[in-house]
Amino acid sequence: MLTILPHTSHRLQPLGLTFFSPLKSQYNLQVDRWMLPNPGRSVTDYELCEIFTPAYKHVASLEKATKGFRCAGIVPFEPQVFSDEDFAPATITEIVNSSAPSEFTAMTTNATNLDVAGTPVVVQKKISPSGQTSFSCICK
Repeated sequence: MLTILPHTSHRLQPLGLTFFSPLKSQYNLQVDRWMLPNPGRSVTDYELCEIFTPAYKHVASLEKATKGFRCAGIVPFEPQVFSDEDFAPATITEIVNSSAPSEFTAMTTNATNLDVAGTPVVVQKKISPSGQTSFSCICK
């Protein structure tokens, strides 16, 4: 039996690494194809098998499954697939906004906060004196 450590599943789940993203893309493609002859209709439980089956058949393969375990370093066992930075906790920096001295800003970033191009993203959380919270993303 394999136990995946807390807060590491995004890096260690074999199907998450190699299967679910392509399945999602293929499913969306099949939904788009279904929508063309069915304008204005919603996909219901009755159409789900008709749409999902071709997507699943296109993506599901033994090769993808074995590649998932290899990418995660599970089989063959390769603990050096990931560095310590891959599982490091987020760092938090507290910055006081000089324009509003009572406003608190927390910024978090780590190796997993990346945009689609792989650029690090800082998530900024602001709490105003009235208690309102706002979030913004800053690309480095």
